[in-house]
Amino acid sequence: MMKTLLTAVVAAGVALSASIASADIIWSDGFNRSSSYTVGNGWTEREKAYWDVGIAGGDQLYLFDDKSGLPDAAAMSKTVDASHYENISVMFKWRAGSKNEYGSKEDRLHLAWDLSPASPLAWVETSYWNQAWSASTGKTNWFTSTVNLGSAADMSIFNIAFWTNVSKDNEGFYLDWVKVTGDKIPTTPVPLPASGLMLLAGAGAFAAVRRRRSK
Repeated sequence: MMKTLLTAVVAAGVALSASIASADIIWSDGFNRSSSYTVGNGWTEREKAYWDVGIAGGDQLYLFDDKSGLPDAAAMSKTVDASHYENISVMFKWRAGSKNEYGSKEDRLHLAWDLSPASPLAWVETSYWNQAWSASTGKTNWFTSTVNLGSAADMSIFNIAFWTNVSKDNEGFYLDWVKVTGDKIPTTPVPLPASGLMLLAGAGAFAAVRRRRSK
């Protein structure tokens, strides 16, 4: 009986931990829409011109452009409301364009974020964003990355942005399956830990009575 009660308490504790720790999808975009010279779905592009920022192949975001200063090509998501979440992460797939350079003249893809509403100056100066991640590759196959935004993004409302640093107009990157996740913060006290302690205390008392009876 004692073993059964302890097993039940441990199982309940594990279930509680799993329910609290499991990350929820707060916002996502798979870019599954018609090819276009704009991104759509609430995204904002730095500029709307031919083959700079938009949807390619009906399922991916492209960022191709070279402009003076940084960023070159850039797109910012619609507002992400994570006011009831912590441990915020961004997961996404990305790949380089076939004309990209790698090495001493490498072209780079960046992920940044800013509390909403993001500063309009972010389109002309990347220092107005919180830079979270950067990468480059000499290959054109898909990669999957997960980036934690840090405690500053917890319980906030923000925008994420992808931007590039390239040297030619025909260089850039593709993105797919962008997903923002976080751990939801309980809004009310969870009574299970207290009830678990009471159950353990009762099990201990029951075991003590059994020992006295056996003597």
